[in-house]
Amino acid sequence: MSPFKIVFSDIDGTFLKSDHSVSEAVKDAARKVIAKGVPVILVSGRMPSAIRLIQNEAGFKAPFIAYSGALTSDADGKTLGSIGLNRETALKIKRYAERFYPDIECCTYSEDRWITDDDTTPAVNAERKIIKKAPERGKPSELLSPEDTVHKLLCIGDPERLDALRLDLIPQFPECRIYKSQPRYLEVMSKDACKSAAAELLCEKLGIRREEVLAFGDNYNDADLLEFAGTGVAMGNAPDDVKSSADEIADTNDNDGTAKILKRVFDV
Repeated sequence: MSPFKIVFSDIDGTFLKSDHSVSEAVKDAARKVIAKGVPVILVSGRMPSAIRLIQNEAGFKAPFIAYSGALTSDADGKTLGSIGLNRETALKIKRYAERFYPDIECCTYSEDRWITDDDTTPAVNAERKIIKKAPERGKPSELLSPEDTVHKLLCIGDPERLDALRLDLIPQFPECRIYKSQPRYLEVMSKDACKSAAAELLCEKLGIRREEVLAFGDNYNDADLLEFAGTGVAMGNAPDDVKSSADEIADTNDNDGTAKILKRVFDV
């Protein structure tokens, strides 16, 4: 019998193949694990509707963690935990990016809303294709009320320009978590929001101990989740720094690394 009572899995580069599809092997393994009474929780920087789309494609329903830990929901979409940026801080960061880095697209995410100034740019069109959802066009200062929570800012652009923006923002906004989730993606969130904290919240609600957690990830924003888990599994396609945070290394996402570990650990 497996010692694990819950599975947390990052999405891009882990649960999905590099072409953003869910393989039949991963679908089959996840459904069989869930059939044994073990929830499979998708954890991602994506927005809620984009995560539910992947759950539907994989054929299961479960709680999930969106915006890399800033928003935790139950299986019916009810919010269990929400950690946002101060609205004025978010608007100030966006104004700074617009003024000094006009070549970078800065998107705003609130609950299940994606807001961008221009919904026709190559960067936005590429993101739209990946998550299969269209953004709202407009200014967050006008579309969001003071009561709305800003869960994330996503800056999309040239990797070197994003590196420069990141170094500019870090000393100005120490209350924010500012990191690259992909070479062309720079994410800005509350410093209190992270995948491990959201996973811990969900485990507390479900009465699951840390040592009963199995987690999968492939990138730097997964490292804290892998360290939190009783057993953290880094994908074969993960950077070496991320692998050093894990207890075990899986095959790559394109070779069904997640499915292979699930099948072995849960005997499915």
